[in-house]
Amino acid sequence: MERYKRCAVRVNKDFVKRRVQYIFGSVENYCKYAKISRMRFWEIVNTPHLSKEVKCLQTMARLLDLSIDEILM
Repeated sequence: MERYKRCAVRVNKDFVKRRVQYIFGSVENYCKYAKISRMRFWEIVNTPHLSKEVKCLQTMARLLDLSIDEILM
């Protein structure tokens, strides 16, 4: 995809999904707690990012009590 050709940072979506379900019980509960939509959650998890320092990744790592490197592939 042309839009993401320079983006190299990818989230390990299986690990993140399991961790979210372990801590919050469901993706929906996580989204309510983080004040984001489920669509935004899946966008964060599925699309590549330009950098590790993106705010959405930092917030996700903080809420899941992990470092950013642990949620990345």
